[in-house]
Amino acid sequence: MKQSTLITLIIGSLLAMMALLAVSCSSSDAVTDVGLRPTDGNNLVVYIGTTANNYSRAVAHTDPGTDVENTINKTTLLIFGANGVAKTIQEVEPQNQLINTRVPNLAANDQVFLAINVPSSVFSTVSRKVDFDEILIDIDRAILGDATDKTIANPAGAPMFGKANLEAVPNETDMFRAAVPVNHMLAKVTLNTITASLEGDAEFTPTEVYLKNVPPYLYLETAESAAAQDYRFFNNEGGIFYQGESANAEYFKTYLGSGINLGGYTPTNRTLTSTASTWNETSPAMVFYTMPNNPATPTMLVVKGVYKPANSEESKTVKYSIYLNHNTNSNIVPNGGPYSKQLYPNYNYSVDLFIKNASIDNIDPTPGVDYQYYIKVTEDYTFGTLQSINAVFQPNERKNQDETSGNQQVAGSMNINGPDIADSHETYDFLSDLSVGNFLFSDGTWGSVTNYPAKTPVAIIFSTTTSSNDQSHSPAYIHGYAMALRDIDNSFAWGSSVNISNVTDLTGEGNDDRNQDIDGYTNTYKEEGKAAADAARTWTGVAAPDGTSGWFLPSAGQWFLILKNLGNLSNNYVFDGWHGTTENMISAQAANTINNRLSVLAAGSYDPFTVVTSTDSSVNYWTSSEYDNSHAIAVSFTNEGSMLFATNLHKSTLCKIRPVIAF
Repeated sequence: MKQSTLITLIIGSLLAMMALLAVSCSSSDAVTDVGLRPTDGNNLVVYIGTTANNYSRAVAHTDPGTDVENTINKTTLLIFGANGVAKTIQEVEPQNQLINTRVPNLAANDQVFLAINVPSSVFSTVSRKVDFDEILIDIDRAILGDATDKTIANPAGAPMFGKANLEAVPNETDMFRAAVPVNHMLAKVTLNTITASLEGDAEFTPTEVYLKNVPPYLYLETAESAAAQDYRFFNNEGGIFYQGESANAEYFKTYLGSGINLGGYTPTNRTLTSTASTWNETSPAMVFYTMPNNPATPTMLVVKGVYKPANSEESKTVKYSIYLNHNTNSNIVPNGGPYSKQLYPNYNYSVDLFIKNASIDNIDPTPGVDYQYYIKVTEDYTFGTLQSINAVFQPNERKNQDETSGNQQVAGSMNINGPDIADSHETYDFLSDLSVGNFLFSDGTWGSVTNYPAKTPVAIIFSTTTSSNDQSHSPAYIHGYAMALRDIDNSFAWGSSVNISNVTDLTGEGNDDRNQDIDGYTNTYKEEGKAAADAARTWTGVAAPDGTSGWFLPSAGQWFLILKNLGNLSNNYVFDGWHGTTENMISAQAANTINNRLSVLAAGSYDPFTVVTSTDSSVNYWTSSEYDNSHAIAVSFTNEGSMLFATNLHKSTLCKIRPVIAF
């Protein structure tokens, strides 16, 4: 059962702490280099900073009003180069708003992302900026974090995010810095008061308070305009929304509600009447945390209770459903973004509910209309009582640290003392050489072109696992699959009809099976004498590196992995065979995403995929997966708003070929 979160603001303490902050953040407290121990890679200092803009109120390490909400635990640091390739993905533990680490090949204007209270495992599929753009944080991770109690919201684990650009430190040859303002990604809902003006001896007793229509995911993204219009909200295509009503088991999350009997909260007046008209005297009464929402299905705060009409002994259960960021007593939208009923990250929606009579179910309150109840919602800055850290280096003030001392010093009155970076941070780098989106090189090794600029890439990695058949070869191909950077010249028929009973391990007719067939190497060599398979296995346009399988015709499942892992094809299409999907221009999106990954290479060194724009046109690629005696499976990039996977083309059809390789 969820315990209500109570916040008591003590004005004297607040003023005192604000005064302290003003002193500690004066311009004289410029931070200098902490003197890192020399190792491979560039020295990097990142400050978790703040900004004074209301629309992007940043989170400091301490906040006089909401200390716990601003807790900074393990943080994922991501850095992307100008070409969009990730240079590092590290999990660090900031100390006093400061991160010290080392990263190879840094450059001015590299993008720095900070995902606070978000573990690096969330970004295991990221190797480029385009991958990060599609990362979603689920509701449990966002509101519970790593809490062991899965029933109560954990504000100490609230996710925060910010981004900035690197700059070189003046008068230093190998040091970079960034000050990154970060924002809360959750929205906050504070129920301040419930006030009643009931007729006669009518009574209302609240029994439960909860949220409903809460989205399941959020993006890590900052709101970069004053009205926050550009925050990208999760479109809930699946129609799943969570709620916190105890009696409703569908998509139920206990931390979205108070539980029955208000979770043990005792208001000043548990039952509201015409005389006892205020539910509580200490504001706020309850605090909830929720996800940013799209107003198509608006998130609502619901006060549920028992209502006894005047001059009656019969009671009934009623619900007052409160639209957030929406006032019913005026035509003014609260200062929480431009759109009524839409919730933005890092805002606190402060609610006052006024009850006149029993509610009407499913009512949509309209400003200016006299209903049985009305609400006033204001937006305040509880998330944004700011502490700033001055991130200006002083020229020639670098402090050379003794390698064994462990003391890290900054100029002015602020001191950060602790062990050296090697001891003070448990740092993990999840961007290994063997990652989707990195490249297989002509010498048989693999990695990113950023870290290995002198090597020649021949294929782009699209999977870091292989089939059991490929693992059983001698030599075994255990590392992954990579797609050639070029198409084979000309188009080819798949081949003559084949009795499918003579060729085992092919996919047959099931859509699900098509996605599971990742044995293109095996298929290709069983299909010797067939034009498409022969063209792939004998291709000499690019020499296959030693120790690899050599080129072969990818199977249906391998093509699916190409589009899923390199083209960011949604998981929504994993089991539908991609046949006739209705997602708008998913074909163009996948082609553009793959092309963007390839664009880190020199122009002319690869063949981009065609982004089809002509009506009723398509570009088809053969797979090595057979459909029946007369047909084989092809992947079709089309302008019909869909990715037609398995058009089951006749084997005499001329299609393009993009070979792949196992290593």
